[in-house]
Amino acid sequence: MKQHISIEEQARRTLADIQRENLENPEHLWTLKEVSIYLAVSYRTVLRMVQAQRLPAIMVGGSYRVRSAELGRFLRANSTTRAQG
Repeated sequence: MKQHISIEEQARRTLADIQRENLENPEHLWTLKEVSIYLAVSYRTVLRMVQAQRLPAIMVGGSYRVRSAELGRFLRANSTTRAQG
């Protein structure tokens, strides 16, 4: 029996696939909006992280862009690990 998948679920899966592919390409440039969606935080939060130089970004045509390599480093540097025990 074929399982019914909603359009919303298809869109989420597609977005997740795109984000995963983008992270795997170290030179891909993310917009701050894309980063905010990926991190599930507000655009303003991402902008503040860039302005505070916590998240490295470059200016392209008057807009910030974040390289995938920098986003990956940011995630690794700010990740928490569960204590085993």
